[in-house]
Amino acid sequence: MKLQKKTAKALAAYGKTLPTPIPYDYEYSAFETVAEFQAAGETLSLAKQMKAVNAARKAKARAATLTEVLKAAGHEKPNAENNEQVRLRETFKMLMTAKLPSGEKKYTEEQARVVASEVSGVAWEDDDDDDDNE
Repeated sequence: MKLQKKTAKALAAYGKTLPTPIPYDYEYSAFETVAEFQAAGETLSLAKQMKAVNAARKAKARAATLTEVLKAAGHEKPNAENNEQVRLRETFKMLMTAKLPSGEKKYTEEQARVVASEVSGVAWEDDDDDDDNE
């Protein structure tokens, strides 16, 4: 077993978007080998495996059908090719990964936002100045 430590952010709670994301840390024990997993006796019975596979198939079929139905109704998932804000966010993400030879980040978040907007010719719709709508 290996202790895994992770960090996450709560963006919503009980169906409502949080005004500020809440960071939290959690940990769990993860198996490192199949033998270790089997020795722990946590393998699933064939009936439980079948139930899990059927649930996965159901979820996959539902998601695929929902995508088709939404597309037929004129609702496509926004992507960099059909939505300028998605393209702007993708450009920002790429800029945030840029590093100097020293290994330091090339841009601060604010610099990357400005450069992404200038390069793409698209203004940010989600500027912090719009928080007055709450």
